[in-house]
Amino acid sequence: MTDRDLRQRRFPLLLNDQEAEAVAEYRWKNRIPSQTEAVRQLIAKGLEAEATHNTGEAA
Repeated sequence: MTDRDLRQRRFPLLLNDQEAEAVAEYRWKNRIPSQTEAVRQLIAKGLEAEATHNTGEAA
């Protein structure tokens, strides 16, 4: 089973212009094929950073 098979929920998201540009820049710099995947990666990085910050160690 792939990550794609596990995706079952839609998550509407509204961004302001600055946030949308930041996502587009991240996507371009990292050669990510879709905006959706770029947002997924950024969310994962944010959650990992939050977990690391809260525990004081790598997640």
